[in-house]
Amino acid sequence: MKILALWLALLAAGTSVSAQTTPSAAIRALTIGDTVPDIEFTNLINYHSKTARLSDFKGKLVIIDFFATWCGPCIAALPKLQALQQKNKDAMEIVVMSYEPAAVIKSFLSKNKTGASIHLPFVTADTVFGKLFPHKMVPHEVWIDGDRKVRAITSAAYLTQENVIAAINGKPIVLPLKKDILDFDIKKPLLENGNGGNISTILERSILTRYLNGMPTRDGILKDSLHVKMYYINLPLLHLYQAVLNFPNNRIVLEVHNPTDFIAGQKPTDAWNEENLYAFEIIRPAQTPIKQMHKEMLQSLNIYSGFYGRMERRKMLCWALVKKGYSQKQLTSKGGKEICTLSETGTERILKCQPVNELIRALNTFQQPSMLHPIIVDATGISDLIDITIPTDSIGNISRLRSVLQPYGLDLVKEERWLDMFVLSSNEPEE
Repeated sequence: MKILALWLALLAAGTSVSAQTTPSAAIRALTIGDTVPDIEFTNLINYHSKTARLSDFKGKLVIIDFFATWCGPCIAALPKLQALQQKNKDAMEIVVMSYEPAAVIKSFLSKNKTGASIHLPFVTADTVFGKLFPHKMVPHEVWIDGDRKVRAITSAAYLTQENVIAAINGKPIVLPLKKDILDFDIKKPLLENGNGGNISTILERSILTRYLNGMPTRDGILKDSLHVKMYYINLPLLHLYQAVLNFPNNRIVLEVHNPTDFIAGQKPTDAWNEENLYAFEIIRPAQTPIKQMHKEMLQSLNIYSGFYGRMERRKMLCWALVKKGYSQKQLTSKGGKEICTLSETGTERILKCQPVNELIRALNTFQQPSMLHPIIVDATGISDLIDITIPTDSIGNISRLRSVLQPYGLDLVKEERWLDMFVLSSNEPEE
């Protein structure tokens, strides 16, 4: 704490400090508007002495160009920097700053074609200025005015004669601040816990994960002026495919090793959730059609889930709804308000003034996607609107359902038909 207090006192007094003797723990990062202490430049090359101080350039614009010999853009910028120095030699000083040792810089200046033509002063083996102006990407330019105040921190692109003249003349210069993200870890996922930036910068992304413990089951679409997001959290894989392909819950063929893994309720809830629930999120620009997002979601599921889902025409056993002793007075609607709902007790499904295909939809509707429920198709040819009430406990139970339908002059007959089915297999079939 005594060292830090001494350092801050020196800064406040404008006292010169040697880079070689400055305690690194006492150095704080500087930004625009801060005053730079009169730290000594050491290990200078291409200069009339081996050391210099910022105060030696009092009244001049000083540009510190952070540089590395392995950096192509750094090398490419050197001729431009030298040209600026020559044009403004009485009013500015460009100092090239490197953490690399003197031997490396000397070798570069003697052997590199560009380096051999450069006569700017180089600071080598820097251990202080890199801490005053922390960065990860080079070139990195720090603009310091004649009173040692930081005027700008930019990339090399903003080192133009126009900007330099404005800074020399003390005019306001408003240039984009180059602020590198210093804690980025390439080994961690991008934007995870802020790694690399804020999640609000995302333009497009898709994520497929296993079960997220502690998260509720939900799905939906959110949209703002920049993005549209579809999300499905903690849902079985069949639900994710169904969201994309919109197949009925009972038109499913599972060509997988353990079909019951895909049907909720076949295993203890906690264990089944851990093994078989997924979360998927896709973010795209706001103008992206939902149809396109569904296509991309399907591709992701087929690539990363370990399964291959698609719609196929298959010959399937099903139950055809037919007329048997039918007369119009038994079923034809008596008119009135259109109703298609469950009763208050939930024990009956009530249809009034509805087409037959609404009855078919009701008979094929189950709470969860499953291959275990019978497929029912329409073979009645009835075009009139109908009134009918179906006990919910009969849906999925063929013998019970037949006894419910027969008083209406309807019946179910087993037959084979070609139907559009959702097929899920363990591997993509060979063409």
